[in-house]
Amino acid sequence: MNGLLGYCRQGFEPELAAELGERAAAADIPGYARASRDDGYVLFVTGDAADARALERALPFRELVFARQKLRLLAELRGIDPKDR
Repeated sequence: MNGLLGYCRQGFEPELAAELGERAAAADIPGYARASRDDGYVLFVTGDAADARALERALPFRELVFARQKLRLLAELRGIDPKDR
């Protein structure tokens, strides 16, 4: 999986997803946001690693309103109990 992981306050996932989507579109980087209410994070998925790196550079953390932290995705861990974080 390629893209960004943005942490936010619980309940602000839709706002962060919209912000990431709008900023990525403005930078002409294709992708989509995956978010669920009260998870405290948003995944913005891009097509490949080059798009993820470009998005990371195009979205400086200090310019994001709803993100508390922004990280580039390196891998997706599956089969892990979400209650055990």
